[in-house]
Amino acid sequence: GATLMACPEAVMNQEARYLKALEGAERFTQEGTTLLVHAKGMDRPLRFFRREG
Repeated sequence: GATLMACPEAVMNQEARYLKALEGAERFTQEGTTLLVHAKGMDRPLRFFRREG
């Protein structure tokens, strides 16, 4: 689970939606160096970009 910290409610809600999307992942695809996570109940996938460093 996630660690609960004292954050503004909007930030905590955003984190909860993000974690729910990850838990609902149904499939993963790749577009170049971008990972797409397709989650149940979401109209668009989460997009993760590779960062050079």
